[in-house]
Amino acid sequence: MSDTFTPWSPSPEAVAGGRGARVVYRNAPLRSEVPPEHRGATRTQLPITPGLRVLRAHIVGRFPFIRQTYMPGRSRPMLDTQRLDMHQAGRAIDFMVAQLGRQPDHAHGDQIANYLAANAERFGVQFIVWAGYKFNAGARTPAERFAPYTGTVPHLDHPHVEITPEAGAMALPWYRTQQSPAATPSDDAPAPYEDAGGPSPLVMGGVALVSLAAAFAGVWLIRRR
Repeated sequence: MSDTFTPWSPSPEAVAGGRGARVVYRNAPLRSEVPPEHRGATRTQLPITPGLRVLRAHIVGRFPFIRQTYMPGRSRPMLDTQRLDMHQAGRAIDFMVAQLGRQPDHAHGDQIANYLAANAERFGVQFIVWAGYKFNAGARTPAERFAPYTGTVPHLDHPHVEITPEAGAMALPWYRTQQSPAATPSDDAPAPYEDAGGPSPLVMGGVALVSLAAAFAGVWLIRRR
């Protein structure tokens, strides 16, 4: 996989839809708020929200080139904080546009990210990161909702998408018109990598290191913002 890439340049429709969307960014719950039955020694995972399943089915149906999707997250002790990440909260999904270790189709990722940003209010999308750029409904002003992504790795093999609790609960108008798809084992299996894009990081002195084997394979370590 190349070390150089072209950042996502949101389309005019994406910018208009994202800046105008009446969407409020909502954090994932605190770990202390998670019911005991969803806590584990190495993994804490709330159920996948029905709205995320509906959105997944819609996007995969619209963009058949998507190679894989990942919804559940993985929790490791060195990454644990007081708050779940959005995958663990059942409100985030990764749409893979490349096989691990392969060069991604940038145009495919652009199509997904642009469509979701343009329809952010309709789908309750609160955050997208793709190819070094992000849409964040939690920005201070609408003009700041699109900005460079400053995380450790730029999400080159998949757009990462988060939805609001209302979308997850299918409480928005669009979701009420959709039929919830049946869950499948592959949908609910945890991603083999942190945030689906790379191996678990080894954090030393604030620097995230990727294992030599993973680096040789060309996969990416994905670290949250």
